[in-house]
Amino acid sequence: MEAISTLGGNTVRGGLDGWLVRNQFVLRRLHSLSGVIPLGAFLFEHLFTNATAVYGDATRSRIFEAKVRELNELPLITLIELSLIWLPLAFHAAYGVYWAWAGRRLNIEKYPVYRNWMYLIQRISGVLVFAFLVYHVGHWRFGWFGGKVEYWQFYPQLMNTMQDPGYFWLYLFGVLLVNFHFANGLSTLAMTWGLARSRGGQRRVLPLAAVIFFGLSYLGVNTLYHFHSQGHGCRIFYRPEIDKNALQETERMRDAAWMRDFRENGFGPGRTAKN
Repeated sequence: MEAISTLGGNTVRGGLDGWLVRNQFVLRRLHSLSGVIPLGAFLFEHLFTNATAVYGDATRSRIFEAKVRELNELPLITLIELSLIWLPLAFHAAYGVYWAWAGRRLNIEKYPVYRNWMYLIQRISGVLVFAFLVYHVGHWRFGWFGGKVEYWQFYPQLMNTMQDPGYFWLYLFGVLLVNFHFANGLSTLAMTWGLARSRGGQRRVLPLAAVIFFGLSYLGVNTLYHFHSQGHGCRIFYRPEIDKNALQETERMRDAAWMRDFRENGFGPGRTAKN
């Protein structure tokens, strides 16, 4: 016999849908937590690492290249990515899409008018963020769209591709959207975990979310502008120290890649052959 659950006066039948409804208390908390701890931490790290690119010029950024090399040569990097990024992202995206669909059908959310609008925008932004991340990660990490880019080629490739206005505006919109989804998700997490159930508590969370949104957006937009303007981004934040040996090794690998591509194709990474 098919199991039936009742929630808020709405009947939900058995199977996977019923299981998701019956376990929503745990699943929704895991969903909000996964968006802040592993994925939010990765967002901070990703934006701060990319922001070191502003210490480069129109052809290279030694600090950025060294930082990217350090990350790509971490021990067990594949296991780290799988457990701390890809699996949490898959769960967060899958359950987020389900909740965007089921929330309307079950009429579970009963926020004030403002929160209703923010909840709707959060749903829409989540779908758009997922599509943006599929393209971003697919292109720069796995080479699904246009061929794989090695990490020592990131800087010149980004410098070239960001000259395309369409590509620049796509990434500008994507970065702002990701930051909004994360910052607004902090408010959702505070309500889901019972930290800000009252209207007063929710209003107190907003300034923190706004500061995080504008801070992360500054890092992301300034980095994009650096690439788009060919090395003229703003450099007002702290310049990190780097490992000189790692820097020399990165330079050696990058120079070797340029020479190899020049011998084979007549041009280096980030450039096109001349007719």
